[in-house]
Amino acid sequence: TPENGWTEYWISFDGDIPRQRAKQGFFRPENAILKLRHEDRILDIFTGVMNAIKNNEPALQQVMAGATEHMLSLLYSANHATSSDERNVVSAIHEAIHLMNQQPGTDIDLKDLAQKLNVSYTWFRRSFLQHTGLSPHQYLLQLRIARARSLLSETTRTVQQAAFQLGFENEQYFCRLFKKKTGLTPSEWRAHSRRKDQP
Repeated sequence: TPENGWTEYWISFDGDIPRQRAKQGFFRPENAILKLRHEDRILDIFTGVMNAIKNNEPALQQVMAGATEHMLSLLYSANHATSSDERNVVSAIHEAIHLMNQQPGTDIDLKDLAQKLNVSYTWFRRSFLQHTGLSPHQYLLQLRIARARSLLSETTRTVQQAAFQLGFENEQYFCRLFKKKTGLTPSEWRAHSRRKDQP
């Protein structure tokens, strides 16, 4: 804007996780501006969103949803870290999130992941929940469902193939979980996304 020299970009978001954080007091009128750590990481994610929009990437809504959730997690944890011990917690949680995001379809053993981070599984689970609003298991499921939406929208893989590729050994369980998280069965999601892509 000519008045202040700023260029502003907005992502509008809604859903269970933002509403849960609003109830917890993370979003409040008197706390409208949040302290930021790891500016470079947030800027990289946001720049990726802007590029995805400009390039009109497939499954754009899912790309934006995943990126927004990642940014919210970083903001949430940064605003709960004050001491050096808490900063170490945040660092461990960020490393776990990074590893989960690298291969969401891999059958990640969360106890092994905690061991890799040199922390106890009990500590890891409790700290992850505190800093992201989700347990490690639920966070990993969210990643897998987001990837499943992309596979169903962008490829010709069968529902069974998509489920197996994402580490679900039971197709029926995958279908039930998918519907619980999205409100649609995998087949309904595919049909819906393809109708939206038609001119």
